This record gives sequence, structure tokens and C-alpha cells, in this order.
Amino acid sequence: MRVEDETPRGSENGGGGDDDDVDRLDVELLQQDEENEARDSDDDEALAVSEEDCQATIASTVFNLSNNIVGAGILTLPQCFKQASIVEGSLLLIGVGVLSGISLVLIAVCCEATRCFSFRGMGERALGRSFGIAIQTVMFVYTFFSCVSFMILAGDFFSGKDGIPQGLCSGSQCHSWLADLFYERFGAVATLTLLVLAPLSSLRNLNALRFTSLLSIVGMFYLLYLLVSSYVEASRHKGLAPAKEIRVTTLSWGVFSAAPVVNVAFIAHYNVPRFYQEMKERSIRKFATAVALALGLCGSVYVLVALFGYLHFGEATKSDVLENFGKTSLKGTLGRVAMAAVVLFTYPLAFNSLRASAIALLGLCLPARDFARRRNFLTLTFALVALTFIPGSVLSDIGIVLDYKGAILGGCIGFAFPAWMFLARCNPSALPARCAKPSTDESSLQPLVGGHAAGPGFTGSSGELVFWTRASFAFFTWALISGIMGVAVTTINLVRAPSH
Repeated sequence: MRVEDETPRGSENGGGGDDDDVDRLDVELLQQDEENEARDSDDDEALAVSEEDCQATIASTVFNLSNNIVGAGILTLPQCFKQASIVEGSLLLIGVGVLSGISLVLIAVCCEATRCFSFRGMGERALGRSFGIAIQTVMFVYTFFSCVSFMILAGDFFSGKDGIPQGLCSGSQCHSWLADLFYERFGAVATLTLLVLAPLSSLRNLNALRFTSLLSIVGMFYLLYLLVSSYVEASRHKGLAPAKEIRVTTLSWGVFSAAPVVNVAFIAHYNVPRFYQEMKERSIRKFATAVALALGLCGSVYVLVALFGYLHFGEATKSDVLENFGKTSLKGTLGRVAMAAVVLFTYPLAFNSLRASAIALLGLCLPARDFARRRNFLTLTFALVALTFIPGSVLSDIGIVLDYKGAILGGCIGFAFPAWMFLARCNPSALPARCAKPSTDESSLQPLVGGHAAGPGFTGSSGELVFWTRASFAFFTWALISGIMGVAVTTINLVRAPSH
């Protein structure tokens, strides 16, 4: 028998055939990773904002970010103080606001580390292709239901006998064709979609929405003025609410009921890559400044709205504080006008992320460059607007779905996903080896904060890296706690609902 005939090729070097196979496999995987990154870069380049369009200033970013953060959920904050008390509710709002602000900046840090401005791209380069697809799918689902909820709220504000057109007129004036058109939910939502939502949603850049965002901020401040002036007027004529109705501080389970609402009160994370990309001469420091200003503005208004709403109505505070003014009240009607502006002008911001997620997911089977063409871009835009219009014009309440969405997906988007991507990309030693995917593109690891570079294996000689690593673990903890609380509270409310 000839032994050498049975010896595999390459074994004459002491069994090196297996090593050669492993090396060959490593090379193939390396080439595949490089091809995937090249494909992602091509997609990002096809959909990216041109340098001429990257003109967003800190002020315009603050306007858009503030508008994106503030939604109709601001109306529920006085009830949060009713549940948690003034001190505990304020601490909860401030604490979640600080955590949300840090996580907003962390997403921008991930953009710098990966040189990607889409969650799919960041996810793929941090934790692999499957994670990138998963995180982009979560963004699509979250923003889709957000847009549907904005459609439903628009219908609530404008349709029916308690709608804005009916509240602004009286007697025979309400029989005009305009009031009749807005009386039915379908007609009201369809009209608003054609005249406001669709045109604004067709804009490519978020920076182009800065003026409508400014109007939305004006509406937010009017709501604050309404609550403060009503409280002052009531205190002058009727005296302050009895002390027993106002709980300044108390430790109770009400904090856990308020936490799920507060946890999603500062969510604007799905648009951070685009906000950051569109900034003129962008840097982490400039974006952090915009985030601090926006969070300071929104957080201050949140606390004041919750405080004066609760002080004015006490234990009678409803889940929608405008309902405390009555359906026929002029103040309540003007407050609904202000909040309608907030809803209408926030929809395009959420829709922009919905469309970006759709393009990123469709890019798995279609060239992303195709959607850069204006005709295809507008076709996809109007198709998605129609997709959100259908349930938004028919349904009047999907509260349970939105509660679970906020409890589960809100924590993932706001805290868990950014932390996971940062740890995997910039400090993989903080994760198990199977979770960390080393990058083959060292050029993408540019300075993050303060001129320090971070990359795979960089374990903490930079103070910034230590800070972000600790913050990331804190985000994981809060995402878990808030998610469990949110699901539990929503489930309890669902079980108790039939008994009322």
C-alpha cells in the first residue's frame, strides 16, 4: 500500500492542509465582509444627503429634535404626577430625560465609529448582518405604528361633534361644507393627508421641516400657557385645590404606572442618524450641544405642563388633560388646535424614518440606488402614506398596541440597541466573544470624542470610552427594568379594563 497516495495534499508540511483550509476560509470570510461593507457603502452613498444639503445648524436641529420628541403624549404627563406625586414624578422625568439625552448622543457616536448613517448599516458592522436587519425592522415597526397613531389623533382632533371645526363655530355656522367635510373621520383624515401630511412627507431632508417644527414648538408653549393661566385664574377666584388632593411626595406603586409613559416621552432616536448626518460641519460636540438644548427645552416644558396640570385639577386630572376643560370650552378647543399642530408636524419626522427603514429593508432584494430617483422616491412615499392612512382613517383606538410598542420597542430603540452597538463596535472586550464582531475596516474607527480613537480591543485608556461603556451597561439595565414595568402595567390595565 502506498501511504503517500492516502496523504491529503498539503499534509507533507506536517498536517498543514487543515491550516490552509482554515486560512482559506478566513480569507473568504474577510472578502465577504468587505463586499458587504462595500455594498452598504454604495447604498448609503445612493441615499445619502449631499454635502450641499448638509446645512442644518444647531438651532434648526434643536427645533426638529424638540418637535420629534414632543408629541400628544405630553397631555398625559399631568396624570403621571397624579400617579407618582410631584417630587417623584419630576425626578422620574428628569432622570429619564438625562438617560435619553446620553443615548441620543451615543447613536451619533456609533455613526462616527461605523461611518454609517442607517441603523441597518451600523448594526451590520457592529454585530453582523442579521442584527442589522433586525434593528432596521424594529425601526420600521415602531415608526409605522407611530405614524398610524398620529393619523388617528388627527382624526380625533378634527372629526366628530367635538372636533376643532365644530368647536370653533356655533349655531348655523357649523353647517358649512367645511364643517360637514371634517365631521366624518374618513373625510377629515383624507383632507389632512392630502393637504398637509403627504406634501410634508415628500421632503427628503429633515432640515427642510425646521419651520413647521418651530410652529409645533409654539403649539407646545401655548399648551403650557393655557395650563399656567388656567391655574392662576382658578387660584384667584376659587382658591387653591385642597392640600389632600395634591400629593407633593409619596412612595407608592404609582411610580411604576407612570414610568412606561415617561420612558417613551423623549424618544426621537430613530431619526438621530439623519439629524447627525445633515448637520453642517458635524461633530459629536455640536450634536451633543443640540441634544442638550432640545432636552432642556422639552424637559422643562414637560415638568411645567405636568405640574400645573396636576395642581389645577388635582385628583380629578384625566389621562388627557384637555378633557378636563370640557368639550365645549374655548380654552379646550384652542388647546386642541395647538396639539393638532404638534401632531401634524411631527408625522413627517416619524415618516422620514419609516421611509428610510423601508428603503434599507427593500435594499436587501432591490438596488437601493433605484430609490434615489425622484419618481421611485415619491412612489414609495405615497405608498407608505397610504399604508398609514388606511388604519388611521378607520380605527379610533389602538391604545393597547401602542402601549406594548412603547414598553418593548421603546426601551430597545432608546437604550438597548445603541448600547449594544457601541459595546460591540468600540469596546468588544466588554461583551462575550461570540457577541463581538471585529471590524475589518480600521479606517472607519475615527476619533469619537475629544480626539480619542476607539476600536476593537480598546479597553479603557480613554476616559470617554470608560464613560460610554458604563453608560451602555446602565442603558441595558434601564431597558430591562422599564420594559418589564411597561409590559406589566399594560397587561394589568388590560385585565382590569372590562371591570370598569
